[in-house]
Amino acid sequence: MASRARAAGMELYTCATERDYSTCGAPPGACIDAAWIRDSLGLVIPDKKDPGQRPQCRCAVSRDIGTNDTCAHGCLYCYANPACDRRGHE
Repeated sequence: MASRARAAGMELYTCATERDYSTCGAPPGACIDAAWIRDSLGLVIPDKKDPGQRPQCRCAVSRDIGTNDTCAHGCLYCYANPACDRRGHE
């Protein structure tokens, strides 16, 4: 997957995994990446891990402003997609 992502000009990161796949080309990532936000947007974001997330999650502290079943964009993975079947995807 990592080589296909690179071939398409993308980078692949893992999410909240116990195993490190960096040697396979997929380093640990964060959906709410404090360093990316600081570098890209110039905002002051502390590196503190969000304590409300899973133990392996690397996301910075954040506030979710979304609500289930409120978005009409249709992303298959999104909790805000009314058509998304969330059973077993917690």
